Amino acid sequence: MKMLPPVAFSPLFQEGDNESAEELADDILSNLYDEVAKMASDIYDKSFFVADANGRKVARTKANRRIKDSFKRLIQKLEGLSFLDSNIEKVVSQTNVVLDSMPLTGWIEGANLSNLARWTLVMSNPDMLRNHASDSFTLEVEPEVIEDDFGILGETESSNLDEDLSVFETEIQQVNSPEVVTEVATSFGIDDLNQEPDQLGFGLGF
Repeated sequence: MKMLPPVAFSPLFQEGDNESAEELADDILSNLYDEVAKMASDIYDKSFFVADANGRKVARTKANRRIKDSFKRLIQKLEGLSFLDSNIEKVVSQTNVVLDSMPLTGWIEGANLSNLARWTLVMSNPDMLRNHASDSFTLEVEPEVIEDDFGILGETESSNLDEDLSVFETEIQQVNSPEVVTEVATSFGIDDLNQEPDQLGFGLGF
């Protein structure tokens, strides 16, 4: 068996060269945030939008719960390099909080879908991701509203039927008033009926 002579390797950093070591760590961390942002951007485009009959990209109104599986690789990448920056754990923790808030059964829709889309947008921007890790950014969560046959009631609903019906009785009295009718007729035009709703709105505020 032939023995090879030992090979000398030069150290990557000279002893005491802390500045170069910190620069290398910063470069790796920056690349990590860029990669995570790219992954989140792909999730956002593929999971929250769908092409309509004309080929235009429109926002989904609901999503399958399997959408949460798309975040697993993203979390694993963050956890693998969390030793570079302890603040990465904040991003992982917030991601798990958002995912755990999703329903266990049925579709993800309404406020849940909006909140998941909001956080995905945050993660798709490396600067916003860094800001969250450094406590410079706080995710605003959209409250879930209660909806029944009359429409959206808000965050709370009354158990008093007479109280709820009194709201509609008041509106009927106002409509029957000649003074109110005149005001409605002059302030509402036929053009208002032709307005189309925004098809791309998640209520994200971005």
